Amino acid sequence: MRQMLLLSLALLLFATAQAQRPQTGVCGTDSRIEGYDFMAARLTANLRTVATGAVSARNISYVPIKFHIGSRNDGSGRLNENNILDQLCELNEDFASYEIQFFLADGTYNLISNTTFYENHSATQNSIMSFQKDPRALNVYIVENADTDGGGEGGVTLAYYSPQRDWIVITKDYIGKDDATLSHEIGHYFSLDHTFSGWETAPYNTQNVNAPVNSPLGNATERANGTNCETAGDRVCDTPADYNNGLGWNGCNFTLNVLDPQGNPIDPQEQNYMSYFLSCPDSDYLFTNQQTSLVLADLNSFSRNTLRLDPVPAYAAINDSPTLVSPIGNEITPNFNAVNLEWTGVANANAYLLEVSRVSSFTIDPIRIVVYGTTKVINGLEAGKRYYWRVRPFNAHSTCIASTTVNSFTTGGVVASQELAFVESFQVSPNPVVGQSNVQINLTSAEAFVGQIQMLDITGRPTGVAREYSFGAGNQLVDLPIGQLSSGVYVLQILTQQGRLAQKVVIAQ
Repeated sequence: MRQMLLLSLALLLFATAQAQRPQTGVCGTDSRIEGYDFMAARLTANLRTVATGAVSARNISYVPIKFHIGSRNDGSGRLNENNILDQLCELNEDFASYEIQFFLADGTYNLISNTTFYENHSATQNSIMSFQKDPRALNVYIVENADTDGGGEGGVTLAYYSPQRDWIVITKDYIGKDDATLSHEIGHYFSLDHTFSGWETAPYNTQNVNAPVNSPLGNATERANGTNCETAGDRVCDTPADYNNGLGWNGCNFTLNVLDPQGNPIDPQEQNYMSYFLSCPDSDYLFTNQQTSLVLADLNSFSRNTLRLDPVPAYAAINDSPTLVSPIGNEITPNFNAVNLEWTGVANANAYLLEVSRVSSFTIDPIRIVVYGTTKVINGLEAGKRYYWRVRPFNAHSTCIASTTVNSFTTGGVVASQELAFVESFQVSPNPVVGQSNVQINLTSAEAFVGQIQMLDITGRPTGVAREYSFGAGNQLVDLPIGQLSSGVYVLQILTQQGRLAQKVVIAQ
């Protein structure tokens, strides 16, 4: 019995240790994925192009990219769109030294609200994903997780490039600033293999024992001296031998004495985008000269001709941040169901990401809208609630400017109605009212009408200040006694059969 208890305890401890072991993130692109032969053939063609010196001159190449952001049917689970703008900024920083820049295809991103796509994207490859694919752009699908039957082993699939379908799928948690996951997958998109190709399923970190001649997936094992670099590993000769030594390695300096098949120690390049060393400083990651030439050869190849079909938007950097104009400072708005937000425009921005939320972190049920202008009426807010808002400028190329400082407003209790089209101007004065017992309405109308004038408190309740008035065509001044209304924010409204006029009035007695 005691032996059984000890055995059970040992199994429990082992299972607990396994459950608590952190999962390692991997890429799902290797020789087992559907269509890998297509990518390998492109790499062969690109190697031939580079060897003949036929790579185009190093002018800046622009690549359209289409981000498809997934969510459930009700919109829940969707990635914060700020991460898309951060990611594009990151990509352009990562690829700047290689004379490659990315821009948003059609100047924006695509939202896909479909639970099946978001939670089980593989089931939608022949439907939603194919229908939504932009044939003239690099397509990136962002989902809850990128796990797929064709992916790598030894960890959770962070992302993968599908050579068969020519798109990238990435887990939403790995889109954003200071993350090299997408840059790694774009390397695959442009035909690069892992620096450790063939060792995806079983890293070789055994010290002081010669590595086998072939990797677990059948590739020839690359020698430390590079004498078989053209046919082994990733087939790139300026990337040193790597046996997937970065998988699970903590840090950016590999120190194990791992030997190649000839007994020579290897020294993998930890900072290479196509390796699995994930703990290096973001700014240190790189593509080697030969990798860069292969990427450019692929980009300029006939198979990538569709990326060059549409004109490239004129590049113009955004250097300034907008200023929020109204409402700000927790100002109380006249109404709650149609709140007009306004901000200043900035040079070169043709779009703004507007965010509105009940919390200043914008993490609970935020409203996020791309606005092509500097004003937006927001509908559907609750009465008498404080809301926070901010905006972020961008264009197809330039997305690095952060959002404005957060500001806030409180919604009033009045429902906004359709204004009167025939009223040309409407003003209440003085405003604010200080030490006076009446206000004056200055109104110009194209036609006569009868209106019920009322003063409401900010919650929409009548204050008792009211009168009916027959307005004629043209300009007229109407006095409205306000009695002894206490200091506060009010709404003066004029109700008619055709609609409603309203203006906020501040009384400071």
